[in-house]
Amino acid sequence: RKAKRKRTDAKPFLDVAIEGLAAGHEHASEMGVYRHTGREVNGRGVWASVGHHAAYLFYSTMGSWCVSNEADMEAGEHQGSLMVESDAETPQAITESWSVHDTENWSADAPGVRVRLAQFGEVEVAVNDVERVRREALAAAQRARTVVVGGVPAGEEYDDSMGSYVLVDG
Repeated sequence: RKAKRKRTDAKPFLDVAIEGLAAGHEHASEMGVYRHTGREVNGRGVWASVGHHAAYLFYSTMGSWCVSNEADMEAGEHQGSLMVESDAETPQAITESWSVHDTENWSADAPGVRVRLAQFGEVEVAVNDVERVRREALAAAQRARTVVVGGVPAGEEYDDSMGSYVLVDG
């Protein structure tokens, strides 16, 4: 009988998952798998969303973990859609209650939001899903080639964005 051997090339579980907002919530897109980037901001690691938009989980200059865009992350700004005041060294060690920002201000606590270590299988599924959506979107764009955008009346904000757009190769 063969002895079972531990894999020595296994990646440590540095990736995390943020969960707890309902599917219809304004910031539900912030939920999901975040991969460790190997970078640090304000002495703690930075994680990037595996999702379909650029979101980062990082430690702010004011001692809070935040989920926000790249500019806020680069500056370590106390900004974003999700925030929790915590001195936890890693996001999965956070025990305090998160707050969610709506379009105008910080809401009451969001006790359902939590960060946990992501399992390898769910990271792989998330990465594959993003790649599949990217391939499907590119294939659809290649079929359409030209898109016409309309609906904003002349003189209104963004009226200069209306018109025909042609797919650019590359």
